[in-house]
Amino acid sequence: LTGEGIHWALHSGCLAAATITKAYQRHDFTSHFLSTYEEEWRKELSSDFFFSSSASRILYYFPFLLDGTARLIKKRGREFFLIWVEVMCGR
Repeated sequence: LTGEGIHWALHSGCLAAATITKAYQRHDFTSHFLSTYEEEWRKELSSDFFFSSSASRILYYFPFLLDGTARLIKKRGREFFLIWVEVMCGR
């Protein structure tokens, strides 16, 4: 809907590429070594997913909050919208 998933896909792809590069350098393709990808992913991205999935669940069960936010954005303009985006992205 917002394209925010593109950022996560690219970031996790970069983490995967870094893991594969290290595996080639070390000639270590064991599941133990490759699991460092998941460790890095959790360290760097899991908090973002937790926040956004929690926010999504709230908006799913209480859609009037999103409707109210849309009205506020329309009324208050771009500056308010940018603040809302930062909050929704967990920043």
